[in-house]
Amino acid sequence: MVLQLKFKGEIRDPIHGLIPVTSTEFELINTPVFQRLRRIRQLAMSELGFHGAAHNRFGHSIGVMHVVWRLAEHLENSGSVLFKSKSDLENLRIAALLHDLGHGPFSHVSEYLLQERLKGSKSKSKTEEIHESITQSIIRLDKDVTKILGRKRSSQIADLLANDGIRQDFRHDLVSGPLDGDKMDYLIRDSYYAGVQYGHFDMERLINVLTLVDENKRKRLAIKMEGIQTAEQYVLAKYFIASQVYQHKSRHVTDRMIIEGIKHSISEGNKELESLYSYNDSLKYLENYVLWYDQRVFESVLRVGSKKSLGKRYFEMLHNRVLPKEIVCCKFKELTQGSTNEAAGLLKRVQEGDCDSLRGHISAVCKLESEFTRVVAYSLKTPLVQRSFGVVDEEQIRVKLGEQSTSVLDHESQLYKGIVETAGDIYIQVFGMPKNALSLSDKKRNEKKVRKILRQYFEGRL
Repeated sequence: MVLQLKFKGEIRDPIHGLIPVTSTEFELINTPVFQRLRRIRQLAMSELGFHGAAHNRFGHSIGVMHVVWRLAEHLENSGSVLFKSKSDLENLRIAALLHDLGHGPFSHVSEYLLQERLKGSKSKSKTEEIHESITQSIIRLDKDVTKILGRKRSSQIADLLANDGIRQDFRHDLVSGPLDGDKMDYLIRDSYYAGVQYGHFDMERLINVLTLVDENKRKRLAIKMEGIQTAEQYVLAKYFIASQVYQHKSRHVTDRMIIEGIKHSISEGNKELESLYSYNDSLKYLENYVLWYDQRVFESVLRVGSKKSLGKRYFEMLHNRVLPKEIVCCKFKELTQGSTNEAAGLLKRVQEGDCDSLRGHISAVCKLESEFTRVVAYSLKTPLVQRSFGVVDEEQIRVKLGEQSTSVLDHESQLYKGIVETAGDIYIQVFGMPKNALSLSDKKRNEKKVRKILRQYFEGRL
């Protein structure tokens, strides 16, 4: 690169090998708010289904910094851009390094709880991607971060991460966009730790076909026309790992157990968790928020709960891997005779968790413990608990057709359109715990019963 940074040392990473780090970056890594990421799992409790998937946000954040650096290095070496100063380049690396500081315990599971409780409150704070707002607040206000960076520089880095559409350019795209270093790192990292091959793609080739285009007087990240197939492989990798790992039944049920356990613990009088999951943008809230991580939530629920506490029972079950079993998982369109407004309305109620009568009926007919019977609806477009996995937002990948001509992947790839169509399929999933041990034949009989109940429900006959 034209601008050379001075690196103090290296960090050995299982995905990227030796990652060079500057003295400022080492200082930031050694702050309490960054070290906290060691205690926040990347994929919540996915290790109960994929035992290697116990990795954390700490390694991912360092990996994202490295990938973003490689993307920027390619863009400068290829003549697409010249960074104005070393500070501009350093800020890009630091933004990538700090981009996940705002994640709560169990990563996106906390986001779901924060959004759900915020929607039910009178607060006017935004409800989408709360962890991104918290990240920016930490960068602006945390005393250790601002001591290292200074107030002005901290604000510049927080602005770089903002999704306000006002200042976004290729630098923002590198950290948070459809072709960003965040996604490139987590696809490979999550595949590695989960022990699967689904998330792999040709990262070297994808980096090599990146370029910039002019859009509204700003430079934005794009791919060259000859990179279409590489982008398709990247999107397929995201689709496969989303369907096979992120949407795996063990992930679904453990996410839901965490949520229900925390909600019950709060309703049973857990004031510290109530405070944690009552989001506001005050400094006092932020100072408390950064003290929480996965294990502390476990300890809080188990300490506060009484012997009859449902919250405590959920977390004890998680601790010992006693999980409700999947009884049925089928496509919504298999349960209805064509699309009707009534069926769509009932589906929306299931998606919003407003289906207690359905759960109660299934529990009674199949002799399941009612509290642990769950009916969920999901697709790769609208995941069960997490934020969007990005399977469909790649339609906005810019494609450079010529010097003055730009398109998007959605217009240039029939394969991508097929992925989007498939990702839109809605699945209905039912979990439950039998009151008594069931034989294999009983399980099959229960599956038939539940399918019948679901058909009756969505046809308005229940």
